[in-house]
Amino acid sequence: TFEKAFKEIEEHPDIAIGLANSTLESILKEILKDDIFKKNISEFSNKTLYELTNQILKELSLFPIGNMPNEIKGIGSSMLSMNKNIEQLRSNKSRFHGKLKEDILIDESIYAYFIVNSVTTIGLFLISFYKTKFKAEETEEIPF
Repeated sequence: TFEKAFKEIEEHPDIAIGLANSTLESILKEILKDDIFKKNISEFSNKTLYELTNQILKELSLFPIGNMPNEIKGIGSSMLSMNKNIEQLRSNKSRFHGKLKEDILIDESIYAYFIVNSVTTIGLFLISFYKTKFKAEETEEIPF
């Protein structure tokens, strides 16, 4: 789905941002539904990207808790802030949620490149971190 987002950047930058946001939400939900976190996935079905990010950072001990340097916690905090802003862009500055064409403020591809690349980096990092820290001993593939 990240690839679909990249394909939309030039023609529909706001759609690209929405796709990237939705993809990241799906990644977070998929990780959070793992039994090791002892959570009921229905808890997350209506959560925002910000809320999901907050939960995953806690579960992965990346922020605000964890035994790691403050700089890494700072990066976790920044990820939370980034995802909140990405979510707001998708909700308030794109065609998602029924905006009129004249309401769209993300109409330049350069911003979409910045946002989609940032979201993709976060998503791929979280997949890698999850696989490395929690699934290294398993041979079964996870669905993303």
